[in-house]
Amino acid sequence: MVNLIVHGLIVKEGKVLLIKRSRIKRGKPNFNAERWDIPGGTVEMNEELCKAVVREVKEETNCTAVPGNILYDMYQYDQRKERGFLTLIYQMDIKVNNFLRWLICRV
Repeated sequence: MVNLIVHGLIVKEGKVLLIKRSRIKRGKPNFNAERWDIPGGTVEMNEELCKAVVREVKEETNCTAVPGNILYDMYQYDQRKERGFLTLIYQMDIKVNNFLRWLICRV
């Protein structure tokens, strides 16, 4: 079994938008709890990838996003869970929300 994961990389004026992952998700301990990450999550059954990344960014930032190109893809297999994870990172554009904080990106 393979889980599809999508993330949205949002950069504005050289700064990257990050979110802090919650401790609990759906009543269970969250993976990488309380770490900083770019918005994203699991693609739902029969959901289009672009719609999934827009939904995840909206859920986690309350901002409307427009997906661009896929910037990165990665496959990992977790032997403990006996499943694979395919992660896609999309370039995203959003309408700015004053409650967001932007961090300087040095690449």
